[in-house]
Amino acid sequence: VVAVLLDNFTQSSNDEKEKTAREKTDLDGRVPAVFAIDSLLAVLAHFDTDQDLDQRINLLFQVLDTDDSNLLSYDELYTGLKKIKVQPTISLSREDWDVMTGGGDMSDENDEVDRVVFLTIMRRQLKFYVQRQMANAFEMVPPENRHASVVLSVLKLLMVGMNEILEHGVGGDGRGE
Repeated sequence: VVAVLLDNFTQSSNDEKEKTAREKTDLDGRVPAVFAIDSLLAVLAHFDTDQDLDQRINLLFQVLDTDDSNLLSYDELYTGLKKIKVQPTISLSREDWDVMTGGGDMSDENDEVDRVVFLTIMRRQLKFYVQRQMANAFEMVPPENRHASVVLSVLKLLMVGMNEILEHGVGGDGRGE
């Protein structure tokens, strides 16, 4: 009986927090950022190691590459993603494909990507997903919970710093100094 009461209290408390966050969003007009493949990225985000993530993405590529050409086209990705059992169902637009491929910079002359490029695209999309989730979580933290705000701020700054290191080298000036 105590466990049931505790469960009910916890659920009620969580529901109230979510309601408060939704009301805050309604008041300030901010809509949480979402991308077409976020439901897939949410599943991929549960990887254990770098190797595990690569294996998951490679398996996804293999499933989506229905013509066994070792290349993925927009049409293959669109059709394949609709069949993946995630909620909400993924409906990839042509604009989403263009965003994922950097306006075509990452695809070949036939607007297709190979396994290595797909791996890069999905890792990049996963990074953006985590950043969106962090920003959305940051917006839902009540002002009185300063500790959570501090932790999320530090994580956000660490991600920005890591991006600078990866893009420009250790010194952030492109020289690796």
